[in-house]
Amino acid sequence: MIFWFMSFLPGVSAQPPTLFPNVSFNAFSKVILSTFNADISLETVLFLLFSLLENPELLNLHGRQKNQQLYGEKSTIATGWLKIFAYIFVNELGNSPEILFPNKEYIENHWESDLARKFDTLINFLGLSPYNHNGDFEGKLSRISQLGIAPVQIICPTTMVCTMNIC
Repeated sequence: MIFWFMSFLPGVSAQPPTLFPNVSFNAFSKVILSTFNADISLETVLFLLFSLLENPELLNLHGRQKNQQLYGEKSTIATGWLKIFAYIFVNELGNSPEILFPNKEYIENHWESDLARKFDTLINFLGLSPYNHNGDFEGKLSRISQLGIAPVQIICPTTMVCTMNIC
């Protein structure tokens, strides 16, 4: 009886995490500088990188909408998923989206689409797409492993000087 009941419970399967992108800092900085405003802050770049890494489902949905799979489907680079991400990203920054664009590239009426294209460039460069360069599905992205960038943590006293006479 219990066996029968358990067959109706949803199953859970653990997928191995997607590997952290293996790119050189030089190549990464060139893509950032050629895609975004040259005065973009390190904080903004890291915020963008970690926001992408923490949203594999967004990357899966963007990849699916970007790659036509069925007859009659329309593919687009500036998907609705990345436009929403662009809007939320800029809102969280608390700045004007204009700061992300090189001079004279910002157009107020459709900055979400333009920023979505910029994000797509970064996604492709980092290899964070479930599709390859030919548009063939290679497998759903799972959580992206951040083990390679885990910080070193050291237990230290909270004061910088000795507060007792025994020092």
